[in-house]
Amino acid sequence: MNSFTFHNLVSPIVCLSPMDGVTDCAYREIVKKYGQVDLLYTEFVNVHGLSLGIERLFEEFQYIEFQRPILSQIYGHEVEYFYPAATICLMLGFNGVDINMGCPAKKVSDRGAGAGLIQYPDNAKNIILEVKRAREDFREFWKGKKYSAQLVNEYFIKHLSGLKDLKVNPLKLAGIVNSLIDKWEIDKDFITSEERLSKLTVSVKTRIGYDSENIEWWIKTLSEVSPDFIAIHGRTLKQMYTGSASWEAIKKGVESTSIPVLANGDIKSHLDAKACLDLTGAAGVLVGRGTYGD
Repeated sequence: MNSFTFHNLVSPIVCLSPMDGVTDCAYREIVKKYGQVDLLYTEFVNVHGLSLGIERLFEEFQYIEFQRPILSQIYGHEVEYFYPAATICLMLGFNGVDINMGCPAKKVSDRGAGAGLIQYPDNAKNIILEVKRAREDFREFWKGKKYSAQLVNEYFIKHLSGLKDLKVNPLKLAGIVNSLIDKWEIDKDFITSEERLSKLTVSVKTRIGYDSENIEWWIKTLSEVSPDFIAIHGRTLKQMYTGSASWEAIKKGVESTSIPVLANGDIKSHLDAKACLDLTGAAGVLVGRGTYGD
């Protein structure tokens, strides 16, 4: 097992899987309080809309300090919008940025986003690299600095002013972010602390294949650009949420990389989690629909 050593967590970890229309701030709050999960994800938000400053999308990211560590999850197919979207996520104080490469919804995957990215490996790798570039730029700018609204303006201007062709408005985005940091009462000292800067993660949540299982090739492909960890849902895109999740395929994914892998799919109890970990050798599990009403 490749150990999970991020965010002061140690393997095996238990996470709440991100679910569109389900894992909002209130749901996460309940699961964190009563389930004591180790790691949370937001619902996924579209990178294009974020980059254009569509304010209603930002509300999908709402969280409170109690929910740490928490990852912002983003999705899309246009590589060029991942840098500004990741810049926004990083400034909002999340512990990391997760890239959705697993959503099977037709309106997402048919555009080459979500699990559709399995068919576009070069795009997938470039997306990871863009998010990692945003992380390094964030670290470089904020090292030794303390949060202030004016510095947020300077940060956005410095890194996003060259994206006018994408209709990115740096000062508009800075204004939205500053407002939300105040509204959500995010710890401003933590946002720019060395502790956070040194531990920011870039991760991927994906599936075992597009229309058939192809996990070894896919995980090796993603590993070429070194995300910090990868969560694998044990179904193909074609399966959607039907049939059974293949823990055997997840095991092959674990064995295909030195990067920590988290297992997802058909985990409905602590016994399921233990069985999945024993079989796959994963560094942790994500529990999704198994949390409904429980």
